[in-house]
Amino acid sequence: MSLIPAILQPAERAALALYLDNFRDDPALAEQMARAWEASVGSEYRTHAIERMVRVLRAAAVDPGLLRWCDWPDCLASYAAHPGPTERGWMRHPYALLCPAHAPLGHGPTVRWDGDVLTAHCSCSASAVVSPTNGQAVKAWWRTHVAEVTG
Repeated sequence: MSLIPAILQPAERAALALYLDNFRDDPALAEQMARAWEASVGSEYRTHAIERMVRVLRAAAVDPGLLRWCDWPDCLASYAAHPGPTERGWMRHPYALLCPAHAPLGHGPTVRWDGDVLTAHCSCSASAVVSPTNGQAVKAWWRTHVAEVTG
């Protein structure tokens, strides 16, 4: 029997899995901690723990094939790659995946090559020359731009 309820949202399932991994050598303690987690529904501790653990998961790229994350800065929305999003409204731009809350806000990144120069563009009409010329640099510029505009 899994200690992680299947009904949890993907981000919370991943956070709880990472949390319980700390107790892998003591199954009884892991079960106790899982029950404590379940009892903390709605608490500030749980919200903070989920946010912290999701950041760790993102940085470590834990099981990147299983989760898809909204690329909006500080957004924790995600869905399982299989079977796909259960919520309508997810939007994929060439360099970003946006959840239903952020997709309609008018900030989708694209690029254009001008000779040897890569220019990143946002659908709000902002743009910047990006270096190095790769997708990660485009996404980094876009995330900084969105954070400044919406900040």
